[in-house]
Amino acid sequence: IPDAAGCVTTGKLKVGRVMDAKIFGQMNEADAKFIRCAAEVSLAITGTSMRVVFDCPVPDGMTLQAPNAPWWGDGVAFTIRRSERDPAIYWFVAGASGATECGRFIIGGDKDPAWRSGSRIDVSTNATAYRVTMDIPLVDAFGKVPAAGDAFGVNFKRRGPTAGGPSSWAVNGGSFNAGEEVFGVLVLGGSQPYFERRFAAFEPRCRDLSNDGPSREAVIRVARPVKQAIAEHGADPKSFGSLERMFGQFDRALVAI
Repeated sequence: IPDAAGCVTTGKLKVGRVMDAKIFGQMNEADAKFIRCAAEVSLAITGTSMRVVFDCPVPDGMTLQAPNAPWWGDGVAFTIRRSERDPAIYWFVAGASGATECGRFIIGGDKDPAWRSGSRIDVSTNATAYRVTMDIPLVDAFGKVPAAGDAFGVNFKRRGPTAGGPSSWAVNGGSFNAGEEVFGVLVLGGSQPYFERRFAAFEPRCRDLSNDGPSREAVIRVARPVKQAIAEHGADPKSFGSLERMFGQFDRALVAI
């Protein structure tokens, strides 16, 4: 999701492969009905709060498994890692029964008993689908009201019999183990300010390296195409991955000067 300034959607979550019932170790594609009924998620930010909505179709002929427990049966989760330096994952979990839980889990450890969330989570169901609406204060999600260009690790997840197993946005399948997680990147306010801020963070290194003529020319040579690419493609969501790779090359080029 490159831009959460308005309302954005994930498209269908990726449904994981399933273990073959007869051949040990063989993984097969999930049944087509689960791929067709994969959940979709929307996210919108207004003022100091964020609304995350999961729409979860139920395949024909199936009924929800909804025990009164957020981590079992059919349900969803929104997870956040604020930064690579933060040793915690923030979970916002709801079961189709309406049972919910919000928690801060230390990576490789346990749930933080002191952390509390002001979030509100509502669940509605009918014969063909269920919807989970999460209203989350931005300070709960991100530790602050974010500025344009701030980036965070996030994932959107669904589980249970009507999902055909685990599915997620960031990776095929995924896990509902609070200690294991893979994240996609959520950039708030658009990718253009994100890349402009990333380039600005390199500028002190560029100045330090530009202390003589040959070094200055080398810095200009490697920095110019990055700055030009940001100006031309920074706002294009389809260019996000290629620009991220360009920054990796830029970093290595500066090390070599």
